[in-house]
Amino acid sequence: MDHIKDIRVEIISENDIEFPAVIFRTDNFDRSVDALRNFKITPLPINLDILKTLNTEESFPDKFLRLELSFEDIFPLNAYETYISSEQTDFLSYSNKSSKRLRFIIEGKNGIFGKTNTLVLHDLYPYVLDWKGILGLFMLKRLSMKNIDNVQINNFINSLELHIEENGYATGIFTELGYLNKMKNDLDRSVECYMLEIKNSFSDNGLGNGCSKAVNNLAVLYKQNNQIEKARDLFKLALNLNPNYFEANLSISGLLNDLNLSLKCIARAYKIRSDDPGIDNITEIISELHGYDPVELKSKITNLSEIIDISKPFDEFIIEDFNVFFTD
Repeated sequence: MDHIKDIRVEIISENDIEFPAVIFRTDNFDRSVDALRNFKITPLPINLDILKTLNTEESFPDKFLRLELSFEDIFPLNAYETYISSEQTDFLSYSNKSSKRLRFIIEGKNGIFGKTNTLVLHDLYPYVLDWKGILGLFMLKRLSMKNIDNVQINNFINSLELHIEENGYATGIFTELGYLNKMKNDLDRSVECYMLEIKNSFSDNGLGNGCSKAVNNLAVLYKQNNQIEKARDLFKLALNLNPNYFEANLSISGLLNDLNLSLKCIARAYKIRSDDPGIDNITEIISELHGYDPVELKSKITNLSEIIDISKPFDEFIIEDFNVFFTD
């Protein structure tokens, strides 16, 4: 991650449509492109005005928002960040809500004397950030709490639902509500929230990948309820939206009847994050299911990972019509 030197957010125009772009500046263009182009970026604005009142021990810049940008699949514990003023936030919010678009760009040189290159990493549509920074604030608070009871969960839920009433939908807010409802074991409401996230991600272009986490979380719920076929289909959908979704690759590998395809999914996850303990855990499970020696299977997975092209989805998971998953 050390090759990204700074990040800025600005409004760009394309085909007479203005929308925000997050621009990563690097001092090694080719290395950065190779490392990052195949992985989904999760943006999360956090309201600094409120955060300052909750955390008086830490010093913060005199800005309105901290925008965290994480490549969760390869760097789950790290995030880039940049800061945005209140005035800039107003312009960015207007253009994002009007266009429902967000773009990530990488720019930089190869060496001191190289020419400046630019490349679009990802376009997200439909995708509307919570420019008030409330969703990010509650997610940060939840993650920082060691123990959280149902009273606190309900407070979080009520606050986020009020935020939707006052400011409208923002990408990811129903996913968080789904997770919170699952925490208090209200599974029906959790499913309802995940479905709302998915429905808000449909456009004329199909299903946007802003709902990939909601799809994956919904699959996990069905898996835990032993509805294996529904879970398997939804994991496939999550991998259509994000082929390098680390957790979805591991999760679906234990639900497939095809051992070779299971190993390909684990190998893809291994190529993304080889030191994750989940790799060994699922390898043990698959070994037991199919009667293989775990060491032998791990060797096969390692060898497979060397030939898998993570720039392309697996043909076995390609879905032409996402609508079939969500018809009444």
